[in-house]
Amino acid sequence: MKRRCAFLYAVVATAVVTAPALAGTYVSPPGTIHAGFNYFSLPALPGSTIPATVFAGIPIDGKVAYWCRMSQSWHVYPADMSTVDWHMGFRLEADKDYTITFQGVQPTTEKSTCLNPTQPGLAFISQPYDHEASWADFQFESKTTPGVRLSTADAVAADWIEPYLIEGAPDSGVHITLDGAGGTDTTLEPWQGYWVTTKVGPAQEKLTIYWPTPEPATLALLGLGAAGLVARRFRRK
Repeated sequence: MKRRCAFLYAVVATAVVTAPALAGTYVSPPGTIHAGFNYFSLPALPGSTIPATVFAGIPIDGKVAYWCRMSQSWHVYPADMSTVDWHMGFRLEADKDYTITFQGVQPTTEKSTCLNPTQPGLAFISQPYDHEASWADFQFESKTTPGVRLSTADAVAADWIEPYLIEGAPDSGVHITLDGAGGTDTTLEPWQGYWVTTKVGPAQEKLTIYWPTPEPATLALLGLGAAGLVARRFRRK
């Protein structure tokens, strides 16, 4: 059964977990991990890449995994997962509800990552900022035409990616139609993970995705707004 839940920028009646002071100076907005399966990402660059530090206080042995784009499979902690980073999408089976924050760095420079390093298929991406971003503002670049970026709508038209995002479990999550492909504009939210489906392999078009980066003044204003009671929604199975 698919259920819509919410990450809350507020104190909630769950077990509160705060990672110890790290190298970074930024504290993420709190997110709620619900009992059961969760599909999510990190809304900042973690000050530590050690899973036990970022998820301090939450049982994660055999419970948390990240989606590997190279093998198109889940890699489970600790056997196949030794680090966490902003561009990863995670699956966590929690024993109860938790509220989590961690220390890190809010990105101020452009972020990018490869969507299809070895084959076409699913890429689980994040929104590594503490504010929303319009999917229409993302850009895509192919290794065959370096320096030439396509908009989301043009990447769909070029048959590089499918015309939808998926929230939640990739096989049963909710499909969101992209702007420019018959749907309304899609907004990516902090803590939520999103599945992008690539239609080409690296031999044809090795795709790099670029996140829109706000101006420094905009980042400061958005950081102040994050202190309010703003619900962030994510999907779980």
